[in-house]
Amino acid sequence: MTARVGESATESVAPVLGSKAGRIRRFVDPIVFALLFVAAWQAFIWITGFHSVVLPPPSKVWGVLWNQGDFLVGNMLTTAVTIGWGFFLGGVMGFVAGVLSNHFERVKRAIHPILVALYVVPKAVFIPLFILWWGVGFEYKLVVTVLLAFFPVTENTITGLSGVEREMVELTRSLQGNRWFGFRKVSLPFALPFVLAGLRIALTESFIGGVLSEILVPGSTGIGSRIVEAAAFSNTEFIIASIMVIAAFGIVSYFLFLRLERRLTFWV
Repeated sequence: MTARVGESATESVAPVLGSKAGRIRRFVDPIVFALLFVAAWQAFIWITGFHSVVLPPPSKVWGVLWNQGDFLVGNMLTTAVTIGWGFFLGGVMGFVAGVLSNHFERVKRAIHPILVALYVVPKAVFIPLFILWWGVGFEYKLVVTVLLAFFPVTENTITGLSGVEREMVELTRSLQGNRWFGFRKVSLPFALPFVLAGLRIALTESFIGGVLSEILVPGSTGIGSRIVEAAAFSNTEFIIASIMVIAAFGIVSYFLFLRLERRLTFWV
């Protein structure tokens, strides 16, 4: 009897220890890889003798982060406003467009080819037009970001809603007599993983749009403009430090959204 109790206790503790070890490795492994990358970076500079203008050592980049961290974060927060609004508006508009396209076949036939055409065209070619129409202020940057965030949400919403069995929707509607009830109880839960996956892609696209719109129009606010200014003075360590700040914001945003996505789609 004692042996059985001991065995069951060991079996119950093992999964807990395994899960804790997995969580620890999840944090430790990226840190170890980052340290190895920095060491390889420094060793590469020692071996090749690259000039710091071409590739600065990690110590110089760290110096920029330490001495100008507040300045970099402040500019990144300015860019984050564009990213946040672009992601929100692009996500809402993309979801609405996807729902309308799925529910009204004529709407889908009318706008879907246009959406595909706009999606395959590089977004940078629209920037001269956007500058002419909205200038180089916040509105221009917002439009670029919304445009990039809009398409993945639209496409994923259409894909998710198209996969719902019509018979199930009609049965639910017949029980309640309400189109909205069928959408809320059947279509939306089925399509939600697709919509959230589209929003996750839209989040990364929003970062691209927010920073790219600043880089292509020097002199505006935000971290992208600071990168252009640093490039004009061959300030490579500042450019790399800026990229690291953008990456840090992007990683945190991405994994926070991923956690939200898993909570909202716990049944998947």
